[in-house]
Amino acid sequence: MVDVAEEHGTARDKVEGPPIDVDLISTLTDKALALRLTTSTRDEIMAFVPELDGALRMLAAEDFDPGGDVVILALLNKTKLFLDSNPKPSDVTPPFRAYAWTREAASLTRRLLWLWCEMSGVGHP
Repeated sequence: MVDVAEEHGTARDKVEGPPIDVDLISTLTDKALALRLTTSTRDEIMAFVPELDGALRMLAAEDFDPGGDVVILALLNKTKLFLDSNPKPSDVTPPFRAYAWTREAASLTRRLLWLWCEMSGVGHP
């Protein structure tokens, strides 16, 4: 099984860690995915980076058990690869790269959120 949490040092304590706010993360990903490169400013794009990075890492640190499901395993591997090979954008990152990072982070976050909701019995956002 993929262990994103240990590699990135983001495992949250299941008892004392922050709860996963489904509505907040769902709204965050909706807004980030609604950004358009042609009409969004660099500041608008960059405003999503810290929250998306935190939400994605928090969800990636969850103990997902793919149970042999190749789709879940592929999502976990894709998330690990994204976190390992795509550094968070900074002030010197070209706008298109920041935009692409934001969209991919939002997409992965949304899919992990759906998976977490399904596995925890919360219901879909």
